[in-house]
Amino acid sequence: MIQVEVAYARPDRQEIVPVNVPEGTTALEAAKLSGISDIFPEIDPDTIDMGVFGKVIRTRPPTNCVKVTGWNCIAR
Repeated sequence: MIQVEVAYARPDRQEIVPVNVPEGTTALEAAKLSGISDIFPEIDPDTIDMGVFGKVIRTRPPTNCVKVTGWNCIAR
């Protein structure tokens, strides 16, 4: 197991939740395991973009795409 931290912040509140996960756990899985959406019910880990050390990652391609090349979307 490794320990990771799942964080979320808005202007009035910030939380960092430490969580132990098996090696190979994805960011999406870690977010779900952390329970962060119980603390901030307005977020949905399945649809929100996430970041790792300030670099944006996506849990899935945007839904308004015709073609996706890697994570680059060509919008309709």
